[in-house]
Amino acid sequence: AATHGGADAHQVVVTKNLPIREHLLRHALADIFVDNPDYNGGTTGTDALWSGVPILSLAREKLSARYGASFCLALNISEMLARDWEDFANIGHQLSCNPQALHKIRNKVLDARATNRLFDTKWWVNHFTKIAKMMAEVAAQSRSNHLNFHTVV
Repeated sequence: AATHGGADAHQVVVTKNLPIREHLLRHALADIFVDNPDYNGGTTGTDALWSGVPILSLAREKLSARYGASFCLALNISEMLARDWEDFANIGHQLSCNPQALHKIRNKVLDARATNRLFDTKWWVNHFTKIAKMMAEVAAQSRSNHLNFHTVV
């Protein structure tokens, strides 16, 4: 399909499933993660970012089409967010022609691994645990007041 769209066959690599460590190392070989605007790469996108690969994203209306934008904003790489389809294509083209600019963005992503909350698992677990306890307390209070309380995680 990619060659039908104009890409050279050697530019597209289809691979098999690998253990996570090797999977992440493989991600790092890519220059850019071109996000699917309709169904963004949630886990796949964060895997790419963890590997230092910037995401090119176009936010759409659905939640499933906004992950990439959230990741880019969290990592302060808003230059990777397209306003529309034309901008999406232009950003990708400009970065493919300017390896220095892409390298600069890639370094921002790599630097964020050590400092950004997006990658701070301990912080996420701590805050999720606090929220879960709060929800359990609210649920217990609502039962004692004969209220129905449903928690969706």
